Formats: sequence, structure tokens, C-alpha cells
Amino acid sequence: MAPAELLEKVQKVLAKSAGPLLAREIAAALQKLGIEVDRSVINQVLYRHTPSLFIRGEDHRWIQASGASPSATSTKASSPRPVVPTGTPSKSSRLPTTAKGGKPKAVEPEVAVSTTPSGRAPVKSKVSTNPAGTLIEGARTLPTRHLSIRVPWHDSGWAGTVCAQPLANTACLALVNIGTKRDDAHEQTCAGQRIDQLDESQWPPCVEERATFLSPYELTRTISHVYAKGSPTTHGHFKPTKYKHPPYSVPAIPFNWLRRERVEGDETVCGLAERLQLGYEPSLEPVLDFDKGKGKDGEDREGGWVNSRENQLCLLDTFFSAVKPNDSLCFFYAKRTPLAPEDRRRVIVAVGYVSAVGESVEYESLDKSKLRAVTFERNVFHSIRPDFADGFVLPYQVLSDN
Repeated sequence: MAPAELLEKVQKVLAKSAGPLLAREIAAALQKLGIEVDRSVINQVLYRHTPSLFIRGEDHRWIQASGASPSATSTKASSPRPVVPTGTPSKSSRLPTTAKGGKPKAVEPEVAVSTTPSGRAPVKSKVSTNPAGTLIEGARTLPTRHLSIRVPWHDSGWAGTVCAQPLANTACLALVNIGTKRDDAHEQTCAGQRIDQLDESQWPPCVEERATFLSPYELTRTISHVYAKGSPTTHGHFKPTKYKHPPYSVPAIPFNWLRRERVEGDETVCGLAERLQLGYEPSLEPVLDFDKGKGKDGEDREGGWVNSRENQLCLLDTFFSAVKPNDSLCFFYAKRTPLAPEDRRRVIVAVGYVSAVGESVEYESLDKSKLRAVTFERNVFHSIRPDFADGFVLPYQVLSDN
């Protein structure tokens, strides 16, 4: 169906409606007329002609703008301006194609409140200070935001060494990855040593959990895709990939932005893709080997994480577009500290400015014609230095020692 014809049909449905309608309700009304169209396509029509023809309420229900008619093309709305997606979309012909059902309610992305520019002097960095760079098609540029980044407790200040007293550090065990992988006997043998001077096989598991965010030394870590062995049909071609940790940087991972249930939403709750009108395509997501036939009535089960490079970059580029060097703050927090071992509240341990955002890192592959993917991590460079001239670390280690 031509866009103009679909626009006219949508207008007629809303004109006959006794009240506001969700996009899926409009799709159901069109289906009764013998017109099969996905709600995501309807949303594109509605957003494209907002606010001239359509008004969207905060509950995601739509009405016709005052004065608009089925033949109208540019009527001004007399109602208050509606809530519309924040930010600037990149040029894209890719649209969401599939509505999802039966998923848990999505929540707001875990990003802090936006801030106004600080007017401070820029922090010098060898990395490009353009956080968005060239966005992949379908991504969107968001307003400035701050970051919160989780780190494990470290008794020597996260400066790129193994803990001075590894056995005494039980606070870091609150992170599952450390609690299940830490080798106490081994860490005792290399206590206090610089991690960059150890073989990677000797590194403590806290390196993966950003325990070196104040390190003045570069580290190069090997990342193997978690599905390379578990789903060899879809991911077996991915090779172990080198990931660099430059000095004074941290690999940030926006987990909530890569969970499919949060991205795609369901029939009652808009996901990130629809709320921000991103060019995310569910059809690009592979069916993992262990999900085949495991769904309802023997159907394939959907995976929990976004796996396609195009979709990953659409989401990650959008997320990191909000991180503006020299304006965005980064708050480093620990899940547990020895000063309050029973307190489950998060504890801020350091604060600085973001000085730059690194590029995405694609997994090396044996076959580029197959599925491509990027690491969830993306390096964020910060301004915290030992002199605390442009950031600070709270003196918890000193208090703990005393």
C-alpha cells in the first residue's frame, strides 16, 4: 500500500473512533477492513505527521489533531504539543518490522538526568571527542546525559594492580563474575603486582569488571563471544578478539539497552526501539541453537540479548551519542565496600568528566558473510588523575586502612 493511501486509512480510523487509540488498535481496525499492516509501520506514519495531523498522549494513544481531516496534509494542531521521541534520528529506511507479545514490562533505560553544558575547559585526549561519530542508519542522537559505571571494590585504588591483600577483599565477591572465578591461592602469589606485567592467563577476574579504571598503563584483553561454543551454527565463526584498555579508561556496557525485552517491548508497553523510533529490525536477530524448538508449542524461542551487529550498533550508537566529552560526568560506584559490608545500597567511589568515547570493536570472524557482531563494551575515557585536578576519588581505602 502506498504511504499516502495508508495515511488516509489511518486518518479515517481515528476520525471514526470514540476516543484515542493505540497503534495496535489502529492496526486491528485496519485488519477488519482487510488491510494487513504492522503497528510499527503505523507508528512511522503517525510520528512522521506529528503534530500536523496526529497528537500522541503520554499513554501512547493517538488522536487526530484539531482541524485535521482525512484529506488534510499540513494542518496545524491547536492542542498542546505532544510527547515525541527525543533527539535527532539518522537517515534510515530501516523500520521495525515485528510486534512482540507476552514479555515482561520494560523499564526506563538506566541513564542519568541530562545536564546543561558546563563551560569548563576541554580535557585533552588522543581519542576523537565526537561521541556520536557517524551513526549507523536507524540510530538517533540524544541530549547530553551522565553515566554511572559499576566497578568492584579494590584495596589499592583501581590503579592497575592486583589487590595488596586479596583474601581480605570480600567486598568484590558481591559481583558474580568475580565470586565464581577468583582464584585466592593464585592472587596471593601475585598480590600487589602490576597487571600489565602479568601474563593474561594470570589476570584476576576483576579486570573484566573494570577494576583498572584508574590504571596509567594500557592493557589488551582477549574477549571470546559467549555463544561461540554454545551456539556454533550462529556464532561458531567468531574468533577470540583483542580488546584494548587504554590508560584512564573504562569499558562501559549499557546492559539494559541490549536486552531484547526492553528494546522490543510488548503489546502493552513500548520498547526502546518504538519509543525512540530507532531503525531496529527484529528480523535480523538469529535463532540460537539452544533456542530452537524451545518456545511455546514447539516454536523457536527468542534469545534474550541483541546479537546482530546492525541492531547492536543502532542501540549502542544511540546510547553513547548522549555521552558528551567535557560535559557528561561519569560516576563510578561499587556494589559493596568493606566500610558497610551489609549495606546493599550502591556507593559512589569516584567522579570525573568524560574526556572521550572510543569506537565500537567488532568480533574477528572466520567468515564475514555470516552473522557479524560487536562487543557490548565501548571505552569511556575520563578526567580523573592522581592530582585530582579534574575529578576525585573518595578516600575509602584510607578510612578502611585506619
